[in-house]
Formats: sequence, structure tokens, C-alpha cells
Amino acid sequence: AGGASAKAEKACAPGWFHRNIAQRCGPHNMSDIVSSKKRPSTTGTSYVCPVENPGRYFAELLTPPRHCHAGYLELSKYFITWYKTGRQPPIDRDSLFYFYRPHPKDAVAAHDDRPVTRRIGEVSDTLYLTTLLTAPAELCVYSGENQTRHPVAAGIQHLRVPFACGPQRFELLRHGERILTAQGEPIDAKIERYDFFTTSGFVYGPVTSPGQ
Repeated sequence: AGGASAKAEKACAPGWFHRNIAQRCGPHNMSDIVSSKKRPSTTGTSYVCPVENPGRYFAELLTPPRHCHAGYLELSKYFITWYKTGRQPPIDRDSLFYFYRPHPKDAVAAHDDRPVTRRIGEVSDTLYLTTLLTAPAELCVYSGENQTRHPVAAGIQHLRVPFACGPQRFELLRHGERILTAQGEPIDAKIERYDFFTTSGFVYGPVTSPGQ
């Protein structure tokens, strides 16, 4: 589990997704995602396929367990459309996407004698958040006992927020009213086994009419 997790950290880290796809915001960058859909690797494509539990279908993905990767798939849809059409799609509804690891990078597992000794690429205790907004809003992040507020502009925005162990909740407010809420998996301080695979999720608001 340790060796596999260390290797997967580079390929599956939300930081890689943000740097290579989202933050560049260019349709040509979607070639990486499109080509990944053609590869036979069940490990890599579990991030952009509509399967909530890959371990149910592929024994090699049972340990450590893969978390929900719906956020990767849903966010990639926007950029895939951009890539295919050559035009940036309009944002007609508010959306929030989140990505993070389910335990701190330096957590010590109680029943795993194969610790992660090699970390490839960016490894940090961070929540990676992306918003697609029709108008400016405020993002409230509740991570463990920590609460932070972040103004976010309309359009595509990416934020990185240090995480704390405990429940993870994300809210978008506009004019003081809550417009979106997402509840992610908790981040565990005490772990049984090492698990460097990320969890992700998303929430959509209603589609708005032009000029609304």
C-alpha cells in the first residue's frame, strides 16, 4: 500500500489537476485528460470515469480504497467541452468542486508496516477548491475546527486552503444568503492504513436564464 500510494500521489494529486488543466484554463490542455480516457490503466482512468467505487470492479483497486472521484469527472466536463468546441462554455449555474487527501501527509498508520517513504510531486495538507460562478460570492470553508472566508469572483476561480482534521464543509454565500453547500468526507488524524488517494466531490446550483 505504501509504494502504490507514493506513486499515485503524483498522478492523482489535485495539485497536478489544477496546474495542468484548470489553472491554465486553455482548451489545448485538455489533451491530457482526453488521452487518459483512452489508456487501459484502471488506476488513472478512475479519476475521470463515472464509477463511485472502482474496487468493486477491479481487484487491484481494493487496497487502499479509492474514494469518490466525481469532482474530477465533473470539472473535466467543462474543459472537455471547451476542448471539443474551441470556445469557452458560458457559466450558466454556480458550481463548487473540492479535492483533498483523507488524512495528513505525516499521519502514522497503526496497522500498516509499509509507510510512504517517497513522495512524488506536490504533497501538502491542502484543500483544493474550484468555483464556477455566475456572479461574485463568498466561499466559507469549515475544516475541522477552522473556519475561513474567501471572496471569489465570477467565472473560474481556484483556491488552496490548509486543512485541519475533522469534518469538511463548504458553503457559498451571495448577499448573505447560502446558495450552495457541500459536505465532504472527514479528514482523519488517526489512521489504520496509509491512503494517499484523494477524495473529491461537487455541487451545482440551478441553471440561470440569460440576464437573470
